[in-house]
Amino acid sequence: MVGPSPGATRVYEGQVRPRGKPSAPPIFRYERWEHNAGEARVSTHVTFAPTDAVPVLVHEATHDDAFGLMGLRAWDRTRGVTGKMTMTAEGAVFERTRRGRTRTRLERNRTPLVFGPTLIGWARAHWRELASGSPLIVHFAVVEDLRSYRFELRMTEQNTTAATTTVTLRATGPLTRVMVRPMRMVFDSSTREITGYHGRVPPRRPGGGALDADVTYSHTR
Repeated sequence: MVGPSPGATRVYEGQVRPRGKPSAPPIFRYERWEHNAGEARVSTHVTFAPTDAVPVLVHEATHDDAFGLMGLRAWDRTRGVTGKMTMTAEGAVFERTRRGRTRTRLERNRTPLVFGPTLIGWARAHWRELASGSPLIVHFAVVEDLRSYRFELRMTEQNTTAATTTVTLRATGPLTRVMVRPMRMVFDSSTREITGYHGRVPPRRPGGGALDADVTYSHTR
């Protein structure tokens, strides 16, 4: 698993910079690719270091038209981890391989599940509910941890001057709230295309450690 499937279409590219440093050079860039797989859709995020043609991280999600997560695969050079998750009648089955050891875990009754490649699409698919002011609960899948974490998704700002709408993802658990600051997705209010993201990103920072970043997007489709 080193990139998108043949026949996939590139949707956008994101430039990832350290949080609060808009003039800094990107430390990562990532591409979003999409293709159909029978009645399902597949969305893939491929992340590169600035000067590296080989991906450092690939996240692939299989989902329905409303971005309901059906399964995922992950390949992460920054953590030395590969993994996957499959939805079954009993719940989400996570599998992780690290340093040659494979572990699995079943997680029950944690829906709706989202993952990096489905988060933005899931917010767009539930725009009307978010616009009503009601918070929506999602569970963010983390393959490395063999589990998901509960978050609240809420539309928090509509900037009429910039014609943007912000949707914020905030952890609900007390420990997770300490470790992960609220993440903000900024959309064009008219097209609902993503224009900016501010918060935790999947790749580790150079030298190790969790990375909070600002991401700007250029759309190719």
